[in-house]
Amino acid sequence: MAKARIGQQTPTYGVTLPYRKSYGKEAVALYESSKRKARPWQAALLKDIMAVTTGGLWKHTKWGPAVPRQNGK
Repeated sequence: MAKARIGQQTPTYGVTLPYRKSYGKEAVALYESSKRKARPWQAALLKDIMAVTTGGLWKHTKWGPAVPRQNGK
């Protein structure tokens, strides 16, 4: 049985521009086709990262998550 995760498992803060279309699901599907499994927080970040405008350009041209390292042993 897996141990319960302690702490918040989603980002506490984020700034994204509004968008209507994202290729996040396709990116996760491509990643998982390599026999790996994306974590829920990774899939959520990809949704925002892969957002596009109505003209097909990337909505967020600069994007950088801050992911803390695992603390403790």
